[in-house]
Amino acid sequence: MINKKQLRNLVVRTLKKYDLHSDSAVELLLGTFAVESRSGTYLRQIPKGEFDIKKHALGLCQMEYATFSWLKLKYNGRIAPRQWQNSDFEDLEYNLELGILLARLRYLAVPRQLPRYGDIEGMASYWNQWYNANPRYGTDEEFITKYNKYCK
Repeated sequence: MINKKQLRNLVVRTLKKYDLHSDSAVELLLGTFAVESRSGTYLRQIPKGEFDIKKHALGLCQMEYATFSWLKLKYNGRIAPRQWQNSDFEDLEYNLELGILLARLRYLAVPRQLPRYGDIEGMASYWNQWYNANPRYGTDEEFITKYNKYCK
């Protein structure tokens, strides 16, 4: 697990760097990282079989290749092109800034406003609806539990 104060600071700095900062966005990303990778404990998804780069997730945000590729097409140079448009999917495993940026861009693509700052239940529901690719593998309650464990 990455030190929670250092991770929060990195998320804030990264979001400010790309003009994507809000207190709600910081909390939602920290909760996302808590539930997806246990705040950096796992930077590569642990599959039941052999790891397949096209099927399994990488990074703090545990993003899959299809989502990574979709975001590159969707934002096609409009946000920080030099910093991430030339990145490879595998970079998510070690490039923390890239993972933070892409997780934020994934939420930016959602047609609904972020939950208000401090509304952890709302953030859990938002994550589950808009980020969690398979609701069988994550619940609002799991988000809240891991947020409380890894982010507070």
